[in-house]
Amino acid sequence: MGDWERKSFIVILILWLFSVTAVFIVNNHYKKIYEEDITYSSSLECGIDRIAAQDAQISGWCIKPGASVCTFDMSVILWSDVLGYGYVVPAVMQKRTDVDAYMDDGYRYENAGFLCYSYE
Repeated sequence: MGDWERKSFIVILILWLFSVTAVFIVNNHYKKIYEEDITYSSSLECGIDRIAAQDAQISGWCIKPGASVCTFDMSVILWSDVLGYGYVVPAVMQKRTDVDAYMDDGYRYENAGFLCYSYE
């Protein structure tokens, strides 16, 4: 490999790493949100199982009864009535066969679990 190819490879590798990092930051940072930005749906059922301040984790589940959970794109809003705004915190999916068994209505809710945690 010549000197030019080696330098080109290093530049491409650095640009690729920068792109991956930028996409991760955009998709996983906390976003400020205001009341007018929120659309509330009374058709959802959800539960918070655990809030742990020591390791900054929130876990629970959220479903729309009568609709299987096939895909996962969930965030949790940490809201402050005092401040009048909140933060949208990204969540990762957790399998919840217990929600599936509890509802027992023929729909699949096993992908309804979520976990939010601090990246720091």
